[in-house]
Amino acid sequence: MSFWRHRRREADLEEEVRSHLEMAARERAERGEKEEEAKRAARREFGNVELVKEVTRDRWGRRWLENLYEDARFGLRVLGKSPGFTAVAILTLAIGIGANTAIFSLLDGLELRNLPVPHPEQLVRFGAHIPGNDYAALSLPMFQELSRGQKVFSGTFAWWPDIVFDAEIDGSLARADVWGVDNNFYRELGAVPEVGRLFDSEDENLSANAAAQVAVLSYGFWQSRYGGAADVIRKTLKIDGIPFTIIGVTRKGFTGLSAYMEMDVTLPLPARQLFGGEADMQKYLQRRAARWLQAAGRLRPGVTLEQARAQLGSLWPEIRQEMVPPDKTFADLGRFRDLQLKVESGATGEASLLRKRFSQPLYIVLAISGLVLLVACVNLANLMLARAASRSHEMAVRAALGAGRARIVRQMLTESVMLSVAGTLAGWVFAHWASHA
Repeated sequence: MSFWRHRRREADLEEEVRSHLEMAARERAERGEKEEEAKRAARREFGNVELVKEVTRDRWGRRWLENLYEDARFGLRVLGKSPGFTAVAILTLAIGIGANTAIFSLLDGLELRNLPVPHPEQLVRFGAHIPGNDYAALSLPMFQELSRGQKVFSGTFAWWPDIVFDAEIDGSLARADVWGVDNNFYRELGAVPEVGRLFDSEDENLSANAAAQVAVLSYGFWQSRYGGAADVIRKTLKIDGIPFTIIGVTRKGFTGLSAYMEMDVTLPLPARQLFGGEADMQKYLQRRAARWLQAAGRLRPGVTLEQARAQLGSLWPEIRQEMVPPDKTFADLGRFRDLQLKVESGATGEASLLRKRFSQPLYIVLAISGLVLLVACVNLANLMLARAASRSHEMAVRAALGAGRARIVRQMLTESVMLSVAGTLAGWVFAHWASHA
Protein backbone atom coordinates (compact mmCIF):
# COMPACT_ATOMS: atom_id res chain seq x y z
CA MET A 1 0.00 0.00 0.00
CA SER A 2 2.79 2.48 0.92
CA PHE A 3 4.56 1.67 -2.39
CA TRP A 4 1.53 2.72 -4.44
CA ARG A 5 1.05 5.81 -2.27
CA HIS A 6 4.67 6.78 -2.89
CA ARG A 7 4.25 6.35 -6.65
CA ARG A 8 1.17 8.60 -6.58
CA ARG A 9 3.07 11.28 -4.67
CA GLU A 10 5.93 11.10 -7.19
CA ALA A 11 3.45 11.43 -10.05
CA ASP A 12 1.75 14.39 -8.33
CA LEU A 13 5.13 16.09 -7.81
CA GLU A 14 6.06 15.56 -11.45
CA GLU A 15 2.72 16.98 -12.57
CA GLU A 16 3.02 20.00 -10.27
CA VAL A 17 6.52 20.88 -11.55
CA ARG A 18 5.42 20.44 -15.16
CA SER A 19 2.30 22.62 -14.62
CA HIS A 20 4.33 25.34 -12.94
CA LEU A 21 6.83 25.45 -15.83
CA GLU A 22 4.05 25.49 -18.44
CA MET A 23 2.24 28.31 -16.63
CA ALA A 24 5.42 30.41 -16.35
CA ALA A 25 6.24 29.82 -20.04
CA ARG A 26 2.69 30.70 -21.08
CA GLU A 27 2.80 33.99 -19.13
CA ARG A 28 6.08 34.92 -20.84
CA ALA A 29 4.66 34.01 -24.26
CA GLU A 30 1.63 36.24 -23.60
CA ARG A 31 4.05 39.10 -22.93
CA GLY A 32 5.49 38.62 -26.43
CA GLU A 33 8.39 36.23 -25.95
CA LYS A 34 8.95 33.41 -28.41
CA GLU A 35 7.73 29.98 -27.26
CA GLU A 36 11.15 28.29 -27.03
CA GLU A 37 12.73 31.31 -25.35
CA ALA A 38 9.80 31.48 -22.91
CA LYS A 39 10.28 27.80 -21.94
CA ARG A 40 14.03 28.23 -21.44
CA ALA A 41 13.53 31.37 -19.37
CA ALA A 42 10.87 29.65 -17.25
CA ARG A 43 13.19 26.72 -16.50
CA ARG A 44 16.06 29.09 -15.74
CA GLU A 45 13.88 31.11 -13.37
CA PHE A 46 12.55 27.95 -11.69
CA GLY A 47 16.06 26.65 -11.01
CA ASN A 48 17.36 23.07 -10.73
CA VAL A 49 14.31 20.85 -11.16
CA GLU A 50 15.94 17.75 -9.64
CA LEU A 51 17.15 19.75 -6.63
CA VAL A 52 13.60 21.00 -6.03
CA LYS A 53 12.37 17.41 -6.20
CA GLU A 54 15.03 16.25 -3.73
CA VAL A 55 14.14 19.05 -1.27
CA THR A 56 10.47 18.10 -1.56
CA ARG A 57 11.22 14.42 -0.97
CA ASP A 58 13.29 15.33 2.09
CA ARG A 59 10.20 17.01 3.53
CA TRP A 60 8.26 13.79 2.91
CA GLY A 61 10.74 11.99 5.17
CA ARG A 62 11.64 9.25 2.66
CA ARG A 63 14.92 10.61 1.36
CA TRP A 64 16.96 8.42 3.72
CA LEU A 65 15.48 5.31 2.12
CA GLU A 66 16.41 6.46 -1.35
CA ASN A 67 19.92 7.36 -0.18
CA LEU A 68 20.27 3.91 1.36
CA TYR A 69 19.21 2.29 -1.89
CA GLU A 70 21.68 4.41 -3.85
CA ASP A 71 24.50 3.62 -1.41
CA ALA A 72 23.75 -0.11 -1.57
CA ARG A 73 23.65 -0.12 -5.35
CA PHE A 74 26.90 1.81 -5.60
CA GLY A 75 28.48 -0.45 -2.95
CA LEU A 76 27.57 -3.57 -4.92
CA ARG A 77 29.13 -2.07 -8.02
CA VAL A 78 32.33 -1.13 -6.18
CA LEU A 79 32.66 -4.54 -4.48
CA GLY A 80 31.98 -6.26 -7.78
CA LYS A 81 34.96 -4.45 -9.30
CA SER A 82 37.24 -5.99 -6.62
CA PRO A 83 36.23 -9.67 -6.59
CA GLY A 84 39.49 -10.80 -4.97
CA PHE A 85 39.15 -8.45 -2.00
CA THR A 86 35.43 -9.23 -1.66
CA ALA A 87 36.00 -13.00 -1.70
CA VAL A 88 38.82 -12.82 0.88
CA ALA A 89 36.75 -10.59 3.18
CA ILE A 90 33.67 -12.82 3.02
CA LEU A 91 35.71 -16.02 3.45
CA THR A 92 37.58 -14.57 6.45
CA LEU A 93 34.35 -13.64 8.20
CA ALA A 94 32.69 -16.93 7.25
CA ILE A 95 35.42 -19.05 8.82
CA GLY A 96 35.56 -16.99 12.01
CA ILE A 97 31.79 -16.69 12.49
CA GLY A 98 31.07 -20.24 11.34
CA ALA A 99 33.59 -21.83 13.71
CA ASN A 100 32.27 -19.87 16.69
CA THR A 101 28.66 -20.64 15.83
CA ALA A 102 29.33 -24.36 15.40
CA ILE A 103 31.17 -24.63 18.74
CA PHE A 104 28.48 -22.62 20.53
CA SER A 105 25.80 -24.88 19.05
CA LEU A 106 27.53 -27.87 20.64
CA LEU A 107 27.75 -26.04 23.97
CA ASP A 108 24.11 -25.04 23.72
CA GLY A 109 22.99 -28.61 23.20
CA LEU A 110 25.30 -29.96 25.90
CA GLU A 111 24.96 -27.43 28.67
CA LEU A 112 22.55 -24.58 28.00
CA ARG A 113 19.49 -25.87 26.17
CA ASN A 114 16.64 -27.26 28.25
CA LEU A 115 14.69 -30.34 27.26
CA PRO A 116 11.78 -29.65 24.86
CA VAL A 117 9.20 -30.83 27.40
CA PRO A 118 6.63 -28.96 29.53
CA HIS A 119 8.29 -27.16 32.47
CA PRO A 120 11.76 -28.74 32.23
CA GLU A 121 12.86 -26.65 35.22
CA GLN A 122 10.73 -28.93 37.43
CA LEU A 123 12.75 -32.04 36.55
CA VAL A 124 15.26 -33.33 39.10
CA ARG A 125 17.71 -36.21 38.61
CA PHE A 126 18.83 -38.33 41.55
CA GLY A 127 21.21 -41.25 41.90
CA ALA A 128 23.90 -42.79 44.08
CA HIS A 129 27.57 -42.26 43.31
CA ILE A 130 30.96 -42.94 44.86
CA PRO A 131 32.91 -39.76 45.73
CA GLY A 132 35.32 -39.01 42.90
CA ASN A 133 33.12 -40.76 40.35
CA ASP A 134 30.44 -38.70 38.62
CA TYR A 135 28.43 -41.70 37.46
CA ALA A 136 25.21 -41.73 39.52
CA ALA A 137 22.73 -44.59 39.29
CA LEU A 138 20.36 -46.63 41.46
CA SER A 139 19.40 -50.24 41.84
CA LEU A 140 15.76 -51.09 41.28
CA PRO A 141 15.08 -51.56 45.05
CA MET A 142 16.80 -48.21 45.79
CA PHE A 143 14.61 -46.42 43.26
CA GLN A 144 11.43 -48.03 44.59
CA GLU A 145 12.24 -47.13 48.21
CA LEU A 146 13.10 -43.52 47.37
CA SER A 147 9.96 -43.17 45.26
CA ARG A 148 7.76 -44.49 48.06
CA GLY A 149 9.34 -42.35 50.78
CA GLN A 150 9.61 -39.00 49.01
CA LYS A 151 7.02 -36.19 49.29
CA VAL A 152 8.59 -33.60 47.01
CA PHE A 153 7.80 -35.06 43.58
CA SER A 154 4.45 -35.31 41.85
CA GLY A 155 5.86 -38.35 40.09
CA THR A 156 9.11 -40.24 39.56
CA PHE A 157 10.37 -42.23 36.60
CA ALA A 158 13.36 -44.39 35.72
CA TRP A 159 15.20 -45.57 32.64
CA TRP A 160 18.32 -47.33 31.52
CA PRO A 161 20.51 -45.23 29.20
CA ASP A 162 20.82 -45.80 25.49
CA ILE A 163 22.57 -48.88 24.15
CA VAL A 164 23.32 -49.15 20.44
CA PHE A 165 21.87 -52.38 19.05
CA ASP A 166 21.33 -53.86 15.62
CA ALA A 167 17.67 -53.48 14.72
CA GLU A 168 16.24 -55.80 12.08
CA ILE A 169 13.58 -54.02 10.02
CA ASP A 170 11.83 -56.01 7.31
CA GLY A 171 14.91 -58.18 6.87
CA SER A 172 17.49 -55.36 6.78
CA LEU A 173 19.75 -54.28 9.65
CA ALA A 174 20.10 -50.75 11.02
CA ARG A 175 21.83 -49.28 14.05
CA ALA A 176 19.44 -47.95 16.68
CA ASP A 177 19.80 -46.15 20.02
CA VAL A 178 17.66 -48.25 22.36
CA TRP A 179 16.44 -47.07 25.76
CA GLY A 180 14.47 -48.81 28.48
CA VAL A 181 11.86 -46.71 30.31
CA ASP A 182 9.21 -47.31 32.94
CA ASN A 183 5.53 -46.65 32.40
CA ASN A 184 5.75 -43.20 34.09
CA PHE A 185 8.46 -41.95 31.74
CA TYR A 186 6.34 -40.60 28.91
CA ARG A 187 3.62 -39.29 31.19
CA GLU A 188 6.01 -37.27 33.37
CA LEU A 189 7.71 -35.80 30.28
CA GLY A 190 4.36 -34.81 28.76
CA ALA A 191 4.73 -36.98 25.66
CA VAL A 192 1.79 -37.94 23.47
CA PRO A 193 1.72 -40.50 20.65
CA GLU A 194 1.68 -39.61 16.97
CA VAL A 195 0.16 -43.00 16.20
CA GLY A 196 -0.68 -45.93 18.46
CA ARG A 197 -0.05 -45.60 22.19
CA LEU A 198 2.78 -45.26 24.70
CA PHE A 199 3.67 -47.55 27.60
CA ASP A 200 1.27 -48.17 30.48
CA SER A 201 1.33 -50.31 33.62
CA GLU A 202 0.26 -53.41 31.70
CA ASP A 203 3.51 -53.35 29.72
CA GLU A 204 5.72 -53.92 32.76
CA ASN A 205 5.73 -55.66 36.11
CA LEU A 206 8.60 -54.28 38.14
CA SER A 207 7.91 -56.49 41.15
CA ALA A 208 8.32 -59.60 38.98
CA ASN A 209 10.87 -57.91 36.71
CA ALA A 210 8.81 -58.95 33.71
CA ALA A 211 7.76 -56.99 30.66
CA ALA A 212 5.74 -57.36 27.52
CA GLN A 213 7.95 -57.43 24.44
CA VAL A 214 6.65 -54.18 22.99
CA ALA A 215 8.43 -51.11 21.61
CA VAL A 216 7.79 -47.42 20.94
CA LEU A 217 9.56 -45.66 18.06
CA SER A 218 10.68 -42.06 17.79
CA TYR A 219 9.12 -39.93 15.07
CA GLY A 220 12.44 -39.62 13.22
CA PHE A 221 13.13 -43.36 13.32
CA TRP A 222 9.58 -44.06 12.10
CA GLN A 223 10.02 -41.66 9.19
CA SER A 224 13.51 -42.79 8.17
CA ARG A 225 13.04 -46.56 8.59
CA TYR A 226 9.33 -47.06 7.91
CA GLY A 227 8.58 -44.07 5.67
CA GLY A 228 5.96 -42.79 8.12
CA ALA A 229 3.65 -45.71 7.30
CA ALA A 230 0.53 -45.73 9.49
CA ASP A 231 0.42 -49.54 9.47
CA VAL A 232 3.65 -49.75 11.49
CA ILE A 233 1.57 -50.56 14.57
CA ARG A 234 1.71 -54.28 15.47
CA LYS A 235 4.67 -54.86 13.17
CA THR A 236 7.60 -56.81 14.59
CA LEU A 237 10.96 -55.15 15.20
CA LYS A 238 13.92 -57.32 16.19
CA ILE A 239 16.44 -55.79 18.59
CA ASP A 240 19.64 -57.83 18.83
CA GLY A 241 17.63 -60.75 17.42
CA ILE A 242 14.81 -60.45 20.00
CA PRO A 243 11.34 -59.68 18.57
CA PHE A 244 9.32 -56.72 19.87
CA THR A 245 5.87 -55.60 18.73
CA ILE A 246 5.62 -51.91 17.82
CA ILE A 247 2.75 -50.28 19.74
CA GLY A 248 3.29 -46.57 19.10
CA VAL A 249 5.29 -43.63 17.77
CA THR A 250 6.12 -40.47 19.71
CA ARG A 251 5.07 -37.11 18.33
CA LYS A 252 7.45 -35.07 16.18
CA GLY A 253 9.83 -32.93 18.24
CA PHE A 254 9.90 -35.19 21.31
CA THR A 255 13.53 -36.03 22.04
CA GLY A 256 13.11 -37.59 25.45
CA LEU A 257 16.07 -36.98 27.73
CA SER A 258 18.21 -35.32 25.08
CA ALA A 259 17.78 -31.71 24.01
CA TYR A 260 18.90 -32.45 20.47
CA MET A 261 18.85 -36.20 19.68
CA GLU A 262 15.86 -38.54 19.52
CA MET A 263 15.57 -41.89 21.30
CA ASP A 264 15.23 -44.26 18.34
CA VAL A 265 13.52 -47.13 20.16
CA THR A 266 12.23 -47.41 23.73
CA LEU A 267 11.42 -50.68 25.48
CA PRO A 268 9.78 -51.40 28.85
CA LEU A 269 12.21 -51.08 31.74
CA PRO A 270 12.47 -54.82 32.61
CA ALA A 271 13.35 -55.67 28.98
CA ARG A 272 16.96 -55.12 30.05
CA GLN A 273 17.02 -58.72 31.30
CA LEU A 274 16.65 -59.98 27.73
CA PHE A 275 20.02 -58.65 26.60
CA GLY A 276 22.32 -60.66 28.87
CA GLY A 277 25.56 -59.60 30.45
CA GLU A 278 25.02 -61.78 33.53
CA ALA A 279 24.39 -65.51 33.93
CA ASP A 280 20.99 -64.85 35.50
CA MET A 281 20.05 -61.38 34.26
CA GLN A 282 16.62 -61.38 35.89
CA LYS A 283 18.09 -62.04 39.33
CA TYR A 284 20.89 -59.52 38.70
CA LEU A 285 18.47 -56.69 37.96
CA GLN A 286 16.69 -57.31 41.28
CA ARG A 287 19.90 -57.18 43.32
CA ARG A 288 20.11 -54.33 45.80
CA ALA A 289 23.67 -53.45 44.83
CA ALA A 290 23.19 -53.59 41.04
CA ARG A 291 23.00 -49.91 40.12
CA TRP A 292 21.76 -49.96 36.53
CA LEU A 293 18.96 -47.37 36.61
CA GLN A 294 18.87 -43.62 36.03
CA ALA A 295 16.07 -41.84 37.88
CA ALA A 296 14.32 -38.47 37.96
CA GLY A 297 11.23 -36.82 39.35
CA ARG A 298 9.04 -33.81 38.68
CA LEU A 299 8.86 -31.31 41.54
CA ARG A 300 5.51 -30.52 43.08
CA PRO A 301 4.36 -26.89 42.66
CA GLY A 302 6.19 -24.64 45.12
CA VAL A 303 8.93 -27.17 45.94
CA THR A 304 12.52 -26.12 45.23
CA LEU A 305 15.55 -28.18 44.24
CA GLU A 306 17.14 -27.53 47.65
CA GLN A 307 14.05 -28.84 49.42
CA ALA A 308 14.11 -31.97 47.26
CA ARG A 309 17.81 -32.45 47.96
CA ALA A 310 17.22 -32.11 51.72
CA GLN A 311 14.30 -34.54 51.82
CA LEU A 312 15.90 -37.23 49.68
CA GLY A 313 19.11 -36.79 51.64
CA SER A 314 17.25 -37.52 54.88
CA LEU A 315 15.88 -40.77 53.40
CA TRP A 316 19.15 -41.96 51.93
CA PRO A 317 21.14 -43.22 54.99
CA GLU A 318 18.42 -45.64 56.05
CA ILE A 319 17.81 -46.87 52.50
CA ARG A 320 21.53 -47.33 51.91
CA GLN A 321 21.84 -49.32 55.13
CA GLU A 322 18.90 -51.53 54.21
CA MET A 323 20.36 -52.14 50.77
CA VAL A 324 23.72 -53.50 52.00
CA PRO A 325 23.88 -57.04 50.60
CA PRO A 326 24.81 -59.75 53.12
CA ASP A 327 27.50 -61.30 50.91
CA LYS A 328 29.70 -58.20 50.72
CA THR A 329 33.29 -58.37 51.95
CA PHE A 330 34.54 -55.82 54.46
CA ALA A 331 36.28 -53.78 51.73
CA ASP A 332 33.25 -53.89 49.44
CA LEU A 333 31.04 -52.98 52.38
CA GLY A 334 33.09 -49.85 53.01
CA ARG A 335 32.76 -48.75 49.39
CA PHE A 336 29.03 -49.42 49.47
CA ARG A 337 28.60 -47.30 52.58
CA ASP A 338 30.54 -44.50 50.86
CA LEU A 339 27.75 -44.18 48.31
CA GLN A 340 26.32 -40.67 48.35
CA LEU A 341 23.06 -39.47 46.88
CA LYS A 342 23.45 -36.90 44.11
CA VAL A 343 20.42 -34.68 43.50
CA GLU A 344 20.66 -32.17 40.65
CA SER A 345 18.57 -30.34 38.10
CA GLY A 346 17.36 -32.48 35.23
CA ALA A 347 16.34 -29.59 32.98
CA THR A 348 19.03 -30.46 30.43
CA GLY A 349 18.41 -34.20 30.59
CA GLU A 350 21.13 -36.66 29.68
CA ALA A 351 23.50 -33.80 28.87
CA SER A 352 24.30 -33.60 32.58
CA LEU A 353 26.19 -36.92 32.30
CA LEU A 354 28.44 -35.52 29.56
CA ARG A 355 28.81 -31.99 30.89
CA LYS A 356 31.86 -32.50 33.10
CA ARG A 357 33.60 -34.53 30.43
CA PHE A 358 33.14 -32.24 27.45
CA SER A 359 32.03 -28.76 28.57
CA GLN A 360 35.49 -27.54 29.67
CA PRO A 361 37.22 -28.63 26.43
CA LEU A 362 34.42 -27.02 24.44
CA TYR A 363 34.81 -23.75 26.35
CA ILE A 364 38.54 -23.83 25.60
CA VAL A 365 37.85 -24.47 21.91
CA LEU A 366 35.25 -21.68 21.93
CA ALA A 367 37.80 -19.27 23.42
CA ILE A 368 40.36 -20.26 20.78
CA SER A 369 37.84 -19.83 17.97
CA GLY A 370 36.92 -16.45 19.46
CA LEU A 371 40.55 -15.40 19.22
CA VAL A 372 40.60 -16.65 15.63
CA LEU A 373 37.57 -14.46 14.88
CA LEU A 374 39.26 -11.48 16.56
CA VAL A 375 42.43 -11.96 14.50
CA ALA A 376 40.30 -12.34 11.36
CA CYS A 377 38.47 -9.08 12.10
CA VAL A 378 41.76 -7.24 12.72
CA ASN A 379 43.19 -8.54 9.45
CA LEU A 380 40.03 -7.58 7.62
CA ALA A 381 40.15 -4.09 9.15
CA ASN A 382 43.73 -3.69 7.92
CA LEU A 383 42.69 -4.82 4.44
CA MET A 384 39.86 -2.28 4.40
CA LEU A 385 42.16 0.52 5.58
CA ALA A 386 44.63 -0.31 2.82
CA ARG A 387 41.80 -0.39 0.30
CA ALA A 388 40.48 2.96 1.56
CA ALA A 389 43.95 4.48 1.10
CA SER A 390 44.03 3.24 -2.49
CA ARG A 391 40.68 4.98 -3.09
CA SER A 392 41.89 8.39 -1.90
CA HIS A 393 41.76 9.82 -5.43
CA GLU A 394 38.16 8.62 -5.83
CA MET A 395 37.18 10.24 -2.53
CA ALA A 396 38.88 13.50 -3.49
CA VAL A 397 36.93 13.62 -6.76
CA ARG A 398 33.65 12.93 -4.97
CA ALA A 399 34.40 15.65 -2.43
CA ALA A 400 35.20 18.09 -5.25
CA LEU A 401 31.84 17.28 -6.84
CA GLY A 402 30.04 18.29 -3.64
CA ALA A 403 29.84 15.12 -1.56
CA GLY A 404 30.17 15.95 2.13
CA ARG A 405 32.34 14.07 4.61
CA ALA A 406 29.28 12.46 6.20
CA ARG A 407 28.10 11.27 2.79
CA ILE A 408 31.45 9.61 2.03
CA VAL A 409 31.64 8.00 5.49
CA ARG A 410 28.10 6.68 5.06
CA GLN A 411 29.05 5.10 1.75
CA MET A 412 32.08 3.40 3.31
CA LEU A 413 29.96 2.13 6.20
CA THR A 414 27.39 0.78 3.76
CA GLU A 415 30.07 -1.24 1.98
CA SER A 416 31.33 -2.57 5.33
CA VAL A 417 27.83 -3.59 6.39
CA MET A 418 27.28 -5.37 3.08
CA LEU A 419 30.50 -7.35 3.56
CA SER A 420 29.49 -8.17 7.14
CA VAL A 421 26.06 -9.42 6.08
CA ALA A 422 27.54 -11.56 3.30
CA GLY A 423 30.18 -12.96 5.67
CA THR A 424 27.56 -13.72 8.32
CA LEU A 425 25.35 -15.58 5.86
CA ALA A 426 28.34 -17.58 4.61
CA GLY A 427 29.33 -18.26 8.23
CA TRP A 428 25.83 -19.53 9.02
CA VAL A 429 26.03 -21.95 6.08
CA PHE A 430 29.46 -23.11 7.25
CA ALA A 431 28.24 -23.56 10.85
CA HIS A 432 25.18 -25.50 9.70
CA TRP A 433 27.38 -27.81 7.65
CA ALA A 434 29.95 -28.24 10.45
CA SER A 435 27.37 -28.98 13.17
CA HIS A 436 25.68 -31.63 11.01
CA ALA A 437 28.83 -33.20 9.61
